[in-house]
Amino acid sequence: MIASRQRGGVFLLENEAFMELNRMERDSDFEPSSSVLDALSKLGMDNKVSAGTIATHLLRSHSEYANGAAKSLKLKKSPTLKKSREWLQDVEKLFDADRLTSISESAREAPVLHGRLFIIGLCLLEQELRRELEKANVFPLLIKELSEPLVEILSAEGQYLFEGARNKGSEVDLIDTVPTWPDDPIIESTQDFLGRSAFARFLAERIASIPRTSEAYSIHICGPWGSGKSTLLNFLKSELEQRKGPPENPSEKWIVVEFNAWLHQHIQPPWWSLMDRVYQVTKRRLTWHSRLNEFLWRLNSGRIHYFVIAAVLIWAGAFAVPYLFPAQTWPNLEAVGKGAEGITKVIALVATIWGGMIAFRRSLLFSSSQAAQTYTELTHDPTGVIKRRFKGLMKELQPTRVAIFVDDLDRCQSRYVVDLLEGVQTLFRGAPVVFVVSADRHWLNACYAEIYKELNHQIHEPGKPLGALFLEKAFRFSTPLPGIPDKLKERYWDHLLNPEIDEEVPGMSAARRRANSILKEAGNEVGIRNELAKNKGGSFEEQRALREEAAVKLASPKIIGRIEHTLRPYAKLLEPNPRAMKLLVNNYSANRALSILSEVEIELHQLALWTILCARWPQLADFLAEKPEMRNEIADLNADAFPPELRSLVTEPEVVRVINGDSELSPLTTATLHLSARMRT
Repeated sequence: MIASRQRGGVFLLENEAFMELNRMERDSDFEPSSSVLDALSKLGMDNKVSAGTIATHLLRSHSEYANGAAKSLKLKKSPTLKKSREWLQDVEKLFDADRLTSISESAREAPVLHGRLFIIGLCLLEQELRRELEKANVFPLLIKELSEPLVEILSAEGQYLFEGARNKGSEVDLIDTVPTWPDDPIIESTQDFLGRSAFARFLAERIASIPRTSEAYSIHICGPWGSGKSTLLNFLKSELEQRKGPPENPSEKWIVVEFNAWLHQHIQPPWWSLMDRVYQVTKRRLTWHSRLNEFLWRLNSGRIHYFVIAAVLIWAGAFAVPYLFPAQTWPNLEAVGKGAEGITKVIALVATIWGGMIAFRRSLLFSSSQAAQTYTELTHDPTGVIKRRFKGLMKELQPTRVAIFVDDLDRCQSRYVVDLLEGVQTLFRGAPVVFVVSADRHWLNACYAEIYKELNHQIHEPGKPLGALFLEKAFRFSTPLPGIPDKLKERYWDHLLNPEIDEEVPGMSAARRRANSILKEAGNEVGIRNELAKNKGGSFEEQRALREEAAVKLASPKIIGRIEHTLRPYAKLLEPNPRAMKLLVNNYSANRALSILSEVEIELHQLALWTILCARWPQLADFLAEKPEMRNEIADLNADAFPPELRSLVTEPEVVRVINGDSELSPLTTATLHLSARMRT
């Protein structure tokens, strides 16, 4: 055992002999590997060190550990300090020597405690170190790189710690130390643990690539309550406002107007509170001449011209009193005439002041909803005037571009929801502005169904409720939030249980730069997907960064144009109108970004079929996403297995063609329907 042996060109005679004697003195069943020995020797066997310090030494000497994820990792010093010799003894207790397969030469009798095992053992002993390495995806990768399943080589004590218990009272301690978290939306993208900021970057690219035209562009972000829509809007706002103008127009900037519909729903009509909010946010960018025009319009919109006419008539009457009561004609009424003259002038003055105050306060200067209502009722062609004023306001702001974020619409009453969305379509449609509306799709459908309940039986399409018909015309495309992969869920839980874990994953910035370089030459969707496939073996940071950059790259106008060309053969599965093709391209690009960020692999044809199904028959798509196995019932034309509102679709030729395929198209598979549920929140 003491005979010298060469490892990697270095003779280890002295250290091996020392550790062999040391092992026998400790009565140990293990022999530390050369890297473990080297780390402990450098730190000093009798010096007190932290588990993090030992792990750092081992990771630096093994850059290949955790698939290279730990190369630039900087670990904190964990709180517990022990002698290096004591750490070694404690780690050895966590493994079962009889179960551990020796990776050393056959001449050895003791199994080797190599670097990966030692770091894993330190993580089990020191929970702070474990959480830090879990966050960086190093701990699970080290376990995966073992030649034996970890649970099979752990001792009883090791298995107990591996399950997360630190001591007998840990369950109580864990509950007592879990912080209370507010339910407020996240503002800073550095606090994003669910990948929402990457999707915000994708949407920002899509919005920035929208050409400045004479018409508004509306996007719908859908999702149930609590899915993170408000957080996504915060990230999207930050992305847009930080953008630099394109090379052809470097002075172009974005200004985001946030409009909380729930806070304004009691102000009628809805168009006024929205228009006033836009003006209040953007007025500092307007010229003094534009602000003066706005002031005069708002003042006049309180019907101040009617007040002026009334005031003139009152004063005219007041000055006419001396002529009505001349003293020489009515000598006995001279005193009466003078008194009447004075009284009428006082009345005229009071009426003028009082009427002026009322007219002023009821003007739009004070954001009076009553004034807005009166203006709508009494003004000739109010719709045309409002449209021109809003369009003129947007024109004055050029080259600045405006995005209006409407949030919490799915908390509002039905009448307000419908009036606001119809106002966006009619009053503000002619202005070059981008609307981003965040609301639960089912809530919006229910609002339209309630307001237009008389039409439900007359205007109805199988698989598409009345509300869906309105929303289809209101928005250029609609997208849910991306699903959350398991690894991101784990990181988020770690963050909730340990709020100190709130900084960006180590190495993420470098990984993003590398991802940008990898995808630089990818000019189409197929190229992007090929790069993702080629780099599957990377670390968590590299994989995540590559997916984020891939999703953002999908939003470039060049790739969108190629997607449109690729999807052209699917036009025969769409409704015969130009809007349907544009909607397919927009929804497909969003779905592809969702699949990449959700780590769901769906090939082009299957994703195109799923996108068409969602657009044409949303109720059927929701049903099949929840019950993918029912797809086979459509193949068998078994309509009785479906809810009444969907039965007519089961035998519909166009539906059957999408689901079952034909001689030209392969069918939509059950596997795709299973994956679709993971693709969205």
